[in-house]
Amino acid sequence: MVVNQAIRRNGAKLLVLADKRGKLDKLPGAKTLLSQPGLELDVLNAMCKVLLDEGLAQTEGVEGVEELKAALADFSPEQVAKRSGVDAELLQAAARQLVEAKNAAILMAYGLPYQGLNKELSTAAANLALLAGIPGREGSGLYLCGEKANSQGAIDLGLLPQGNGQGAQAMLAAAAEGKLDALYVVAEDPLSSYPDRDKIAKALEKVPFLVVQDLFLSPTAQQADVVLPAASFAEKDGTFTNAERRIQRGRPGIPSPGEARTDGAIFTSLADKFGSTLSFTGPAAIFAEIGKEVPAYAEFNFNEIGPQGVVWGGEKLQIANRKLVVSGAGATVDGDFKFVTGSALYHSGTVSTKAKGPVAVLDEAYIELCREDAKELKVVDGDLVKVAGNGAELKLKVKVGNRLPKGVIFAPYHFAEAQVNRLYKGEAVISVKVSK
Repeated sequence: MVVNQAIRRNGAKLLVLADKRGKLDKLPGAKTLLSQPGLELDVLNAMCKVLLDEGLAQTEGVEGVEELKAALADFSPEQVAKRSGVDAELLQAAARQLVEAKNAAILMAYGLPYQGLNKELSTAAANLALLAGIPGREGSGLYLCGEKANSQGAIDLGLLPQGNGQGAQAMLAAAAEGKLDALYVVAEDPLSSYPDRDKIAKALEKVPFLVVQDLFLSPTAQQADVVLPAASFAEKDGTFTNAERRIQRGRPGIPSPGEARTDGAIFTSLADKFGSTLSFTGPAAIFAEIGKEVPAYAEFNFNEIGPQGVVWGGEKLQIANRKLVVSGAGATVDGDFKFVTGSALYHSGTVSTKAKGPVAVLDEAYIELCREDAKELKVVDGDLVKVAGNGAELKLKVKVGNRLPKGVIFAPYHFAEAQVNRLYKGEAVISVKVSK
């Protein structure tokens, strides 16, 4: 919505880097850098090289310039155009346009279905932002747009494994090897949405004690020893922090049904059972406690956050460190078809498949192909086809469209019954075969 308004109301220019076309392509003046799947990283690196080679890069006070120059020796626009399919002149023009704009923003999507190159793409995007002089520029910024609503809030609170702690994938791996005594899953359905369903299924089967805290009896919850019914966002009081660092209030609109309780209430009750004195009188107290750990939040009073929210760090954030980091290169695959997954319009994660609105628009999984591929396979909308790769085979309904390049196919990952994550095991792109 914000991108749409910026273009239609303010005449902003839009550049889209993607492996498929979408609705943004149809906006006035939008240009798409259509890349081979898995090679978007190379395109970002090439844009960095253009700025460095043409003397356009803003390098004052920036560390790691020479190291990045050396690492980008094989990322000239011509070389990357040959590998990725993105026109070299368009790539060069995009880099120049970014650095010459009065205001410029880079929006970088990340999340479970994009995790093949999440870290590398984010690093390359940060390099490009630094070289284009975006940090600290009025009305500009690098926005990491996580799939989940409060992804930035989680980053702000430093919700990462500490010390000997393990991340989600490490915990699941330990469970699969019989090295984890218990697993507590909150507001997630790994069996449906995490890459490599077979590995997740093994982990859930082998862990001795599984607790799931969720809104629905999801496929993961069905495997649990204990299910704790949680309240939805519409039943909670608290805050969300979006990609522009805007802290917004969320207020309960409906009462919680049955025995459902907020996550905070559940955690407090469990802590009490373990003999802890952890106790908060409500979301205002929790927000105040956050302020003690995260200074950026300390300047705000929970009860004074209005309809427009508040932005920590101010509208013009001054970054603490300016250091370029080598991000490596992308990789594509050979084969009959290149398979990618991601989000379908109006859906997000797996919970949206329980909502009437999104389901009215799209109620089941599909495999999308371009018209040329559909013609060669002799299939039409609604036909069932077999998609085989990564040791798995799925049957999905065909959806024929205009946005995919020849040889690239796409399936959304939201629908548990489709088991798309049997194919997808965390790669940026997968080689598959498609047949009737």
